[in-house]
Amino acid sequence: MARVDRHTRLVGWLKVALPLTALAILSTLFLVARRIDPEAALPYAEVDVRFSERPEGSTSKLSTVGDGWRILRRLLRLFRDWRPLLTFSVAGLLTILVAVVVLIPVLVDYAETGLVARQPTLIVAGAAIALGFGLVATGMILDRITRLRLEMARLLYLALPSSSPHGGGPPP
Repeated sequence: MARVDRHTRLVGWLKVALPLTALAILSTLFLVARRIDPEAALPYAEVDVRFSERPEGSTSKLSTVGDGWRILRRLLRLFRDWRPLLTFSVAGLLTILVAVVVLIPVLVDYAETGLVARQPTLIVAGAAIALGFGLVATGMILDRITRLRLEMARLLYLALPSSSPHGGGPPP
């Protein structure tokens, strides 16, 4: 009976701790956001666009939920492509955290009895920990590739001939 009570306490604790941990991790995204260096930023221009009224009898092609999901997926894809280290590190650390939480009762049982009663749980938790470390390593590799790609794009941009007397790239 003590095992059920310990498991119930663990589940109750996890119901509070995991959402708070996820909230803390996600809220740090805003704290670690990169600042834009105005001197290193590429030039841009505003273009006037002509708007007109919708023709009579036409219907809107907007879908609030469908368009929202498309925008959310695009944002997540952009975040993954531009900040791979943070994206894959969060995914990897969350995977490791869940695996360790699942592994703790197995290790406690092993410490008490000397036997591993739930071998599949042990194997899956070990594989999840390895997957988590693999995700973090993938994030490191992709972050380096992203930085090199941005550096190459900036060097190619700066290598373009300038038509302005001051130099420094193409005209705006």
